[in-house]
Amino acid sequence: MKQWYQRRVRGLFFVLLPQHHPSLHMGSTTQIVDLSSLPTTADGKPIIPPISLNSNCPYSILKRNAIVKGVLGLGLVLFEDCYYCFADEEAMDEFISNPKQILDGVLDKVNNEVGLMDRIMGVEQSEVQDETISETSSSKCDGGTQTDTHPVPAYKDPTYTWNEWEMRRKAVKLIDLRNKATHSTQTTKSNFRRDAQTQIYVPKANETQTGINKGTSVPKKVNYVGGIRGDPQKTKKLNVVKLELDL
Repeated sequence: MKQWYQRRVRGLFFVLLPQHHPSLHMGSTTQIVDLSSLPTTADGKPIIPPISLNSNCPYSILKRNAIVKGVLGLGLVLFEDCYYCFADEEAMDEFISNPKQILDGVLDKVNNEVGLMDRIMGVEQSEVQDETISETSSSKCDGGTQTDTHPVPAYKDPTYTWNEWEMRRKAVKLIDLRNKATHSTQTTKSNFRRDAQTQIYVPKANETQTGINKGTSVPKKVNYVGGIRGDPQKTKKLNVVKLELDL
């Protein structure tokens, strides 16, 4: 993976940094290009040349650890046949003072940080993974096999042979069997062997009965008091009626 990114990074400032605009003077020094000096279209709009680093500010990438789009209103800076735009005037001034050092720092940072180049160019992570797989490993695809539920049996004769010498060998073998005889031998103790059978009686089921449960009940004695309501004539007195109930 790291080698693949290094291979891509080596060509970053050649593939991603475009060719110079044909209407401007080229040179190795830094030159500020105003948008008003650029050629215009039929409706008066300036023709913006291709900008390096996907129009991102190189100073912000190196010093501020941020990927910031450049502001075209500040103008472009031409250095070594490539155009750059910046987020603010401070970034533009710092780049103009030492462009070579800033670009080398951006290149080293892209080399050391995996995925930074793709974020600068706005490449999705899925596209990077697909390209990585295509360059670092062989292509793979899903495969499957299907068998018949009820395959037709093969009509193949196992005794078939096309070899003439094999057929001659089988014929000689059959002819040789005609001169053979079957012999059998009985040992001394084998004649005493016989089938033996044994019958057993299944034990009967035995049961045991325990003693009978017995119990007694005591008669219930109840006393009732009569004449509690009283007798107006006072001819009867309170009496106790004793009952014995045998339940």
